[in-house]
Amino acid sequence: MNSPLGKVLRIDVSADDFPQDVARDYRIPAGNPHASGGGLPEIFAIGLRNPFRASFDRATGRLYIGDVGENQREEIDMIAPGDGGRNFGWVRMEGTLILVPAENAPNATPPVIEYPHGAGPFEGNSVTGGVVYRGPVAALAGHYIFGDFISRNIWSVPAANLVQGATLGAGALTRQTDAFLPDIGAIDQLVAFGADDAGNVYIVDLDGEIFRLESQ
Repeated sequence: MNSPLGKVLRIDVSADDFPQDVARDYRIPAGNPHASGGGLPEIFAIGLRNPFRASFDRATGRLYIGDVGENQREEIDMIAPGDGGRNFGWVRMEGTLILVPAENAPNATPPVIEYPHGAGPFEGNSVTGGVVYRGPVAALAGHYIFGDFISRNIWSVPAANLVQGATLGAGALTRQTDAFLPDIGAIDQLVAFGADDAGNVYIVDLDGEIFRLESQ
């Protein structure tokens, strides 16, 4: 609990609790789980393996985190506003799989989405966390859109269906890979999803191309 690795950290950059430390020019929010002791005060949540892309839903304030698995599962985790202290299970769990039966994580929060490793239309090997669509395309409104770096699949699911404590499997996802084919170029290895002030969603691939989702 004294290491920042595998954690979500939360700081307040409007002030400075550490004026003598040039590397810590910020304040510790009072609501952080270890603000008063027991661990690194910057920690807000634990139990992540390799979080790759996170975003806030502008409508609800929920934080969605893509966490890359090791051998079997990829997952999306969620933190609601003010909901600090979550433990997402790693290294004892990978998604909902218990890796260490003698030391399962009884207090772990399961992911809201998980999918298995593989090359199928609802599989992959390295999740890229996405965004909740709040733009002008009505068919995508309120859907969480994310993908996989290796399989290049892109999926969506209504964010309203994502409930803390419950896990949706691949069967709950809508595959958007073909629907999102660009007019020019190709979406290769997915490295990021982003959104502008109007809610338009952008997809970035490894070779530097940026694509915007638009209605046909």
